Amino acid sequence: MKNNITIAGLITTASLFALIGVALADNKMMDDSLHGSMMPSSVMMMHPPRPMVLTVSNSGHGLLRGVVTSVATSSISVASWGGIWTVTMAANTTIVPSNGLSGIAVGDYVGVSGGVSGDSPMINAEYLRDWTAKSNSTMHNDSMMHSPNMTGTSSDSMTHH
Repeated sequence: MKNNITIAGLITTASLFALIGVALADNKMMDDSLHGSMMPSSVMMMHPPRPMVLTVSNSGHGLLRGVVTSVATSSISVASWGGIWTVTMAANTTIVPSNGLSGIAVGDYVGVSGGVSGDSPMINAEYLRDWTAKSNSTMHNDSMMHSPNMTGTSSDSMTHH
């Protein structure tokens, strides 16, 4: 009986430490104060808030989903597969919600559709969706950003027109 109580106590203690570790990791997701930056921490890169996606068609049209690491006047940087991607905006880029780049912040989870540069990790955005800004949003693997050049029902199947 005494051994059962001791084993139960050890299991409870181990579970508590695991729970505390998860809570501390969640708090560290965007604050890398050791290095004084707001870049996604290593914890963020290992456990992104939603799946990171990179799909590129044979014609060079891509779909990228990841976490915003910086916002500039006409571009953003997004951490996703392959590292940090530069996403450039043009006057005809559709941004949803429609409050433009001013509504996008570091740490937001975004999806981008557009032409992929062959020289560097860069996408010329035709369509940008800020999934974080849409508070009622539930994104599923079968949801696809709408683009005039993209059709399909999942990130695994994509057809370029």
